[in-house]
Amino acid sequence: MTKDELYSKIAEMLPVENTDSKPFRILLSDSLKTYLSYINKTEGIGDEDKKEVAYICEAIKAIVKAQYKGLHAQAFRKLSNLFSGKTGHKGFGNILFVSQLEANNSFYRARVHSGTKKFTYKDMFHIPFSKRGIVQTQRYSFPGYPCLYVGESVYACWEEMHRVDFDLCMISRVVNQKDIFLLDMRIPNKNDFDKNIIRTLYFFPLLLSCMVVVINRDDVFKPEYIIPQLVTEWVITHNDKPETKKKMF
Repeated sequence: MTKDELYSKIAEMLPVENTDSKPFRILLSDSLKTYLSYINKTEGIGDEDKKEVAYICEAIKAIVKAQYKGLHAQAFRKLSNLFSGKTGHKGFGNILFVSQLEANNSFYRARVHSGTKKFTYKDMFHIPFSKRGIVQTQRYSFPGYPCLYVGESVYACWEEMHRVDFDLCMISRVVNQKDIFLLDMRIPNKNDFDKNIIRTLYFFPLLLSCMVVVINRDDVFKPEYIIPQLVTEWVITHNDKPETKKKMF
């Protein structure tokens, strides 16, 4: 398999859809196994890099296993070690895709109203910390911790809301007033992949584990959110620390 073919294969893997209704851990394990099979079939990837990718995949499965056992501190420690490389491996610390977003970029936020009560502009921001008791679990945020979710377009917001009746949507525009740094969890485009192929190959298992489609939307516990929420916790914990270099969002 060529590297161009590899890119096409892994891009097609995301987001990870649970079409066979597999238990989450089996779905994740199967997806990572498929990814490793693509790596092993690709020409020009060294054995050491293949071993490192395999280690990362096993570490992610161990993190999920710890969380399933109720060992959150252990799960977070394992993720932190994976980021820092303290386990004797390279870690994610030097391969994170961090993008600088210049000031005055527009984003959009959408909420559904009941049809009678309209939201104020303050209501259209994230839930205030004084009302953290009503904050529910989301992919990159956990109960009790308000986060602001925005999209690059109104359409993106509508898709994230599962295409609700558009007449019931209220939309606001949000503009960043200063430069900010973003931890880039998007699928790398082909140009970035070609420039940083090994970096992308190391990072992809984390990206894959953060992009599993939720199969049971009404469940209180969503295992698909385990890794992304731990990533958020890592960002909160390490913001402004020397190893992070900059404050990320």
